[in-house]
Amino acid sequence: MRALLLIDFQESFCREGGVSAAAIAPEVAARGTLEHAQRSLKAARDRGDLVIHVHLAFDAKHRNRTNRTFRFDEHEHAARYMQGSVDSAICSEVAPAPDELVLSKGSVGVFGSTILDAVLRTAKVEQLALCGVATHLAVESTAREASDRGYAVSVIRDACAGPAALHDHAVDAVLPAFAEIITADDFVSAQ
Repeated sequence: MRALLLIDFQESFCREGGVSAAAIAPEVAARGTLEHAQRSLKAARDRGDLVIHVHLAFDAKHRNRTNRTFRFDEHEHAARYMQGSVDSAICSEVAPAPDELVLSKGSVGVFGSTILDAVLRTAKVEQLALCGVATHLAVESTAREASDRGYAVSVIRDACAGPAALHDHAVDAVLPAFAEIITADDFVSAQ
């Protein structure tokens, strides 16, 4: 079975004016990232793939926070990305359907602070397709961990975004060591 993971497609990252959007939102718009992700999401739904949405969203006491870096200290002190807040809201283009799982993470990658691995193992998922922002952070971290856990990983390059040089370096130089790099067209046409 295959699963599509949509990672950190949050208003605060993907839209101009969001709290963390300065370096990413212009790239999301220029690359058509949300449109490519939306097409990929529709294809996954049409095929019956497992669809999982993941967003950076802390519980009220930050119990789901596993990342202990300075940057995450700042998030906690400023009460950014709280569950149910505008900062953690998922973009409407890729909004979860009522029957789709939404995981709130407190880490860069998805595995460290969620039940993702247990969900995937229970569903007998062997293949993961990833899209999201930022390519060089959440997507790359998740791809590395997924590969180490034995999943066959694909990264949908045009359904990902980050600062241009970092995105390009991730999909051209780093991620091919852990994942197959594909396009939304490739994902949509997959059987």
